[in-house]
Amino acid sequence: ILLLVIAAVQLAAALGLSLIMALVPGFYIPIWAQLLLSPVTMFIPFAVYCIWTKSNPLKVIRFKKVKPASIILAILVMIFSYPVILALNFISMLFVDNAMASVIPSVMKMGLIPALIFMAVIPAVMEETIFRGCLYNTYSRVRPLAGVFLSALLFGLMHMNFNQMPYAFFLGVIMALMLEATDSILITMIMHFCLNGFTTVLS
Repeated sequence: ILLLVIAAVQLAAALGLSLIMALVPGFYIPIWAQLLLSPVTMFIPFAVYCIWTKSNPLKVIRFKKVKPASIILAILVMIFSYPVILALNFISMLFVDNAMASVIPSVMKMGLIPALIFMAVIPAVMEETIFRGCLYNTYSRVRPLAGVFLSALLFGLMHMNFNQMPYAFFLGVIMALMLEATDSILITMIMHFCLNGFTTVLS
């Protein structure tokens, strides 16, 4: 139900924004606001869910302390996953354009620190909270392995473009397994930040 609500809120926000832009000549939304739209429309239903069910959000998402060795392991896993990500990105670009190519120039105009916040920090916290912390943890109580692939599939579909879907699905599987290995959402947040942060700095 939460997944359907998140999808509905995101769709409504995207359609509403498109409608405003079509009806109001010269209407412009800053790039930082555009980047915040998806994380915010995901997080609000999750917050309502936690209030409605009287759940502790930190327990729902398995927010726990991690050992330094686990952080090093997470970074190494992301480093060794990077060639696969590049390969999947290259294969997808044989059929579709790079989804980030039109966004990166606008983001870079904000400066490095704001770019890192909007491209790496916020997505790492918000997306991991929803896809690994809430959805995967819930699905895994019924069928753990199915939960890994289902949450990864939803994570891929959330990007809403065929360029990012393949490697987002791959990352979703890897990070769900890392969550199981370390029992902390902090690890997947660090992995997510490392990938997006490296891409942002490289750009």
